[in-house]
Amino acid sequence: MNQIGENIRRLRKYLGLTQIEFSRQIGVSQGTLSDIEQGNCTPSVETVLSIHERYGVTLNWILKGSDKEWAVDSKVSNTG
Repeated sequence: MNQIGENIRRLRKYLGLTQIEFSRQIGVSQGTLSDIEQGNCTPSVETVLSIHERYGVTLNWILKGSDKEWAVDSKVSNTG
């Protein structure tokens, strides 16, 4: 698993979402999300921005996992 895929998976699990739920919310297929999480492909810029905008997670954290906190803010919602 690569760092980006691992970070996206960590966020999804933190939110308590299935791959199907999360993938619908960020606009990719479940298969694509699975490939991203497993490190088989890199997410598009649009996908990374969608995660950033929808959940308020910093781009630096998504890409590098290097923020002291992953900065999930009040945008986080698993209600859709």
